Amino acid sequence: MTASDDLPGVLIVEDGRLAAATLRIQMESLGYDVLGVFDNGEEAVRCAPDLRPDIALVDIMLCGALDGVETAARLAAGCNLPIIFITSSQDVETFQRAKRVNPFGYLAKPVAADTLHRSIEMAIHKKKLEQRLLESEARYRLIVESLNDGLAILDAGYHIRYCNTKLVAMLQNTGAVALHAPFTSLLHPGSVSRFLLTAQSAATSGFASFGGNLQAVDDVALPVRVGVSCRKAEGNRQSEYVCVLTDVSELVASAAAQREAEAKYRTIFENAHEGIFQARADGRFLEVNPSMAALFGFPDAATMLHEVPSLCALFATGAEQGEHCLPFLASQESVHGFQLQLMTRKGDTVWVELSCHTVLDAAGNVNRLEGMIIDVTERRKHELHLLRLATKDDLTGVSNRAAFRDMLKKSVEEVKESSICSALLYIDLNYFKKVNDKYGHYVGDMVLREVAARLSSRVRTADVIGRVGGDEFCVLLRGVGGVERAVSLAEDMRGVLDKPFENLPEEHRLGMSIGVLLLQPPDVVDAGEAMRRADSAMYHAKTTGRGVVVWEEGMLQSKAC
Repeated sequence: MTASDDLPGVLIVEDGRLAAATLRIQMESLGYDVLGVFDNGEEAVRCAPDLRPDIALVDIMLCGALDGVETAARLAAGCNLPIIFITSSQDVETFQRAKRVNPFGYLAKPVAADTLHRSIEMAIHKKKLEQRLLESEARYRLIVESLNDGLAILDAGYHIRYCNTKLVAMLQNTGAVALHAPFTSLLHPGSVSRFLLTAQSAATSGFASFGGNLQAVDDVALPVRVGVSCRKAEGNRQSEYVCVLTDVSELVASAAAQREAEAKYRTIFENAHEGIFQARADGRFLEVNPSMAALFGFPDAATMLHEVPSLCALFATGAEQGEHCLPFLASQESVHGFQLQLMTRKGDTVWVELSCHTVLDAAGNVNRLEGMIIDVTERRKHELHLLRLATKDDLTGVSNRAAFRDMLKKSVEEVKESSICSALLYIDLNYFKKVNDKYGHYVGDMVLREVAARLSSRVRTADVIGRVGGDEFCVLLRGVGGVERAVSLAEDMRGVLDKPFENLPEEHRLGMSIGVLLLQPPDVVDAGEAMRRADSAMYHAKTTGRGVVVWEEGMLQSKAC
């Protein structure tokens, strides 16, 4: 049987029958649970694991293969049992052997019941304390061995009394660190003096730390942060030191990498052809590079920062535009290729392309702006030139056929959506071929340029003029009041072109035939059909009599638009 939850279980090993019976009676009368009584050590050792007693009472003078001392040693080792020896022997040699078993009691026969009771209770109590101590030490060792930091305990002379496996790993040592070796033997020579000074400081203040290097294999220096605590001596005890070593090689490498990155950034910053800046969220400059200062006509970055404190001050249309632009920039994680006009120190306007990103603080708020500015003034001029080539007639400067048709498409959609009438005028120059034949294309080109100029002088800003053929022009009159107004404007244009041209003799006046198409809901046609109908009206004007204006009757409405 095993011990109950309430009664301590006792194992009795006694080869004297009377003595064994007496012990059993005493134990049961004191409230103990006697789990077994054995007259030899062999049987007691064999049965004890199944009985699981709390304590064993062992006669030190047993007969048989195992005497009491050997029996007690095996019970203590196999079952972790506290042992109380009971003996009538006064033999000194036997007593010395018994001490090595570390018994919890050594009682001489005969034993009084109360003495036995106190001895058993004290033994069980001490065993419980010992077990808690072992558990505490196990937890402590688990914690120490699980640390990510190396740990060493030193004596007063800085010799190693204990170190954990992490420290061994940090040293890249395949074996164990030699106990009682000087702790300084683990350190890089350059760190020894710093350790000694730190240990002396810790002896005074209780704790100090320093940054140094461990001496790993192959003379590799491992950067560490060493914290040294000193536990002061009490009584006859010596002081001891606890050293916690943190591997900071990644931090050192990271710091070195950061320094290298900062050096590279600074090299790029100072030597980049592009303008680079850092600014606060409100646009105030933190720094600008030399190229940015040169872009805006300043001799150096310091002068620019002194004279232009904010990005807003560079805006060509005034700081207010910059103040409106900044919230947009700050609301974006990054902006690429944002084009805007800025102003140089001399007051000249430059087109730039801005790319920037926001840098946030720990709370997620915009801390600063970092950006790059490229001067795209020449590129923009070239783009505008290409756009002009793509949309303007090379000879006259008015819209070419493709651009005019695009504007006509948009106007048709506007009429559909807004119900505001527009008109399309299709114009053909009379007798222009004779001018070319008689005076040459050079004169003909000058005449065409003059025609475009005269038409441009008679239209409003919203209207569009296009050259759609050799001597054919179209005019888009946007938002006219009705067909009468459109015809009136057409007559005005016909009149201005009927006047003499400087490059032509009086007898070679040019006139024009004009076809008019009213674009009005609900009968709005598409751009292609509008061009066809206006062209048809123009040819009708030619057949009716040159120099007249004809509108496309199918589109005529009696009501005004």
